[in-house]
Amino acid sequence: MKIIAFLGDLDLRQCRILRMALLDPVLSDMFLSAHQQSGGGEGDTYLLVDLGGGGNCFLVPRQWRTGFPDKLKKDLDDHLDLVSIVPARPSRWILIANGRYAAFVNAGLVDSLLDRCKAPVLALMADPSLIGYHERPVCDGQQVLGFRRFYEDGLEPAPFPQTWPHYLFIRSDYLDLLPGKGRLPTDFRIVPQTLVSSKVPLACFNIAGIGLDLAEPAGLLGFFVHQAKRYDQVRSGWQLLRGPVRYNGCKVVGRVWLGPGVWFGQEVALVGPAIVGNCARLEQGCSIIRSIIGQNAIVDAGSCVKDAILVDQELQAARHDDERANVYISIPAGHYVRWPWYAYAGLPKRMVDVVFAIIILTLFAPIAPIIAIAIKLDSPGPVFFRDRREGRHGRPFICLKFRSMKVGADRIQGYLRQISEVDGPQFKITDDPRITRVGRFLRETYLDELPQFVNVLLGQMSVVGPRPSPRAENVLCPYWRYTRLSVRPGVTGLWQVKRTRQQGRDFQEWIEYDTQYVRQIGLLLDLRICWQTLKKMISKFIGQF
Repeated sequence: MKIIAFLGDLDLRQCRILRMALLDPVLSDMFLSAHQQSGGGEGDTYLLVDLGGGGNCFLVPRQWRTGFPDKLKKDLDDHLDLVSIVPARPSRWILIANGRYAAFVNAGLVDSLLDRCKAPVLALMADPSLIGYHERPVCDGQQVLGFRRFYEDGLEPAPFPQTWPHYLFIRSDYLDLLPGKGRLPTDFRIVPQTLVSSKVPLACFNIAGIGLDLAEPAGLLGFFVHQAKRYDQVRSGWQLLRGPVRYNGCKVVGRVWLGPGVWFGQEVALVGPAIVGNCARLEQGCSIIRSIIGQNAIVDAGSCVKDAILVDQELQAARHDDERANVYISIPAGHYVRWPWYAYAGLPKRMVDVVFAIIILTLFAPIAPIIAIAIKLDSPGPVFFRDRREGRHGRPFICLKFRSMKVGADRIQGYLRQISEVDGPQFKITDDPRITRVGRFLRETYLDELPQFVNVLLGQMSVVGPRPSPRAENVLCPYWRYTRLSVRPGVTGLWQVKRTRQQGRDFQEWIEYDTQYVRQIGLLLDLRICWQTLKKMISKFIGQF
């Protein structure tokens, strides 16, 4: 289970911004949604809020919608009593998330770390410097010796912090053994000392990610801009405007959430993502650009509020002419190209794939057993070659092909790479000694690709798309990876029919044609690629005799 706790020492101004965020219907839902999707944690999620300094804490379940009901108040004092909060059958780990931060970390790394972590208490801090792809200089203290390149997100051991980390994991079966029987001090400086004195093993890691401080205007705005791309819910009484559109005489561009009772002057411009809270007043000729306007706030006539937070008539962040404007924050997330379900790249392409795959598998079903027998007679080993590849949005799947190489060919590839005839992460040599006699015929006629139509039926591949590649190849060019993995990989594709095999240009052509396909994706392009593939197959087949 996950407990989102606000236990840091916040001054009055920071409490003011956080209170606004937690009581705002849009921001609060975005906050809970982000915590449900990041940092791990299983089971129910609860908020523990202590922003008043009065010694009381609100225990709020994830179904929380508005405000903080008095009946959910709990005495916090100076300890966090986990035993009274955790259910009788908790999940394996109890996660205490620092509510002051919206931390976006690599969930796969977190899961892997939890599986092999032996310590009962684990602290995690999001560290942007560990996000792949990046380079880091290596120095000996006086001069730069070189650069270390990180292709993937990483993590590294770190000293145990003296303040509340972004995430604190505690094994649920270890609660009773904690000092005070599961009552942690809210002053985190005392926590490590208490655990060490009780001989509780501790571990801490910095992990690829970023932590946005929601108590600071820049952090809250960065969080809102990031979540607004993924959030489209509307509370009762609120409206979500999707521009370009005109509303009550004002011009709206992008996504804008409007609370009840908002007053509009003439010629108001709203550029989303933006939030305008309950009973806010937007005077004549004002502009709101990527900002959060709190309830009852007033925006002066003719003013421009850009990348700002306006709370109770006081500007908490920058106006357009302030040096602190443009508080965009880089979020480590995949920038995949997305289409609506009704676009060709959505449901229509999937329907075409299913029909086409059924036709191909039916037509070639009589010769599949013949190919299988030929493979078994030619060399020992399985009929099919199974390899782990990355599909749409990076989801791994097992790609099927008729085996065309000797068993163990992948282990030999490393020794032959120095004579590879293509650049980039691919591997190709003429008269590859690993290819069997039947395998050479299957490759030349493209018959080894037939089992991939089973992947098409399963929704893992498409008939036309980028070449299915393993993760080891994709990580070498992350921006290209996000583009090509925006669609399902294909049995055939634009690169397969247009590549020239010119020396030193194969990898560049691969990038060029994959990105070109994603930009120009359409039915006519797919049909043209299929026709060129068919002509190539027939020509290759005839050339074998």
